[in-house]
Amino acid sequence: MKGTVPALYLCVFVYVSAVLFDTSIVQAAPAPPTFVASQVVITNGKTNVRATPDGTLLGTQPQGSRGIIAAGPVTVPNNSVIWYQVTFSTAPSGWVGGDMLVAEAQASAPPTIVGTGDLLNLVLDEFGNLELGILGPNNAFQFSESLNQGLNWSAPITVPIMTAGLPNPTLQPVVVAERNGAIDVVFSCPDFVCPGHLGNPSVQLIRSTDHGNTWSNPTQISLPTRGSGAGAGSPVAVACGGGITVAWLDDGRGTNFTDLVGDVIVANVVGGIPGAPINLTNSAASDMHPLIVADAQSNVYVSWTTDNRLGGGPETDSVLFTALPNCGVPAKAAATKR
Repeated sequence: MKGTVPALYLCVFVYVSAVLFDTSIVQAAPAPPTFVASQVVITNGKTNVRATPDGTLLGTQPQGSRGIIAAGPVTVPNNSVIWYQVTFSTAPSGWVGGDMLVAEAQASAPPTIVGTGDLLNLVLDEFGNLELGILGPNNAFQFSESLNQGLNWSAPITVPIMTAGLPNPTLQPVVVAERNGAIDVVFSCPDFVCPGHLGNPSVQLIRSTDHGNTWSNPTQISLPTRGSGAGAGSPVAVACGGGITVAWLDDGRGTNFTDLVGDVIVANVVGGIPGAPINLTNSAASDMHPLIVADAQSNVYVSWTTDNRLGGGPETDSVLFTALPNCGVPAKAAATKR
């Protein structure tokens, strides 16, 4: 007669069999996360922050904290965690286990509140700094900058010359970051803000070389205007060479002398000082909506709309385009510089 198997042995056999052969219990470990320097990451839970990889605890970051990878990956003997040094937007910053981080593109984090008002411009400069132009309370123009990819923003600074407000959308300023880090704001200034222009708006430029903390006095970019007509407006600008190139509409001296007809004017501005202007149109037609871009070879490209009806043509608008070398500096001026 065969002996019976004790119940305890039977239970152990069944459990071991399940562990060895049931694939629902035995699973491969997930691949470790991989991040690179300057990548934006977010914590996926309450996260310990340490002075060194697996070292002294400095504190914790709550779930959803945003930071930038500063160093890593680093491994520690007898420790399965992959460590990364992270600079967070608020203290503490330090070394964090990679399993507590996710790339920003994979996460859902609340946006940063920079200021109050309407966004006008978002500019990325040559050094990776972000610049925001804001139409703040009472339509005053404000400026804010981030030096760490948007983790932190300076408190919005109201630009002094523009505290009176810019009531007309066509007067909204354009922010341009020069390639040397200086910030230019180009705007169409009404006569009650920038007096002395015979009752007409003018295109003005102010400049900051210290991240928007202080600003220069306004410099008039547009041509002198008469006591009638629409004045100058619709400025656009782009970084080019050692400064910026500005295009705008102007009915002042140097155009075709028609009070209500605007011409497209271009001028290169270096160090806040405008160079000789170029009239791209000088026609009886009414030009509108200029746009401007530049390439790394200092070629400037300008496009605009012309209303042919005022020029005696068919009742249709035309889109025109032209290219200018040397950032729009006139040929004779460029030859003089050489």
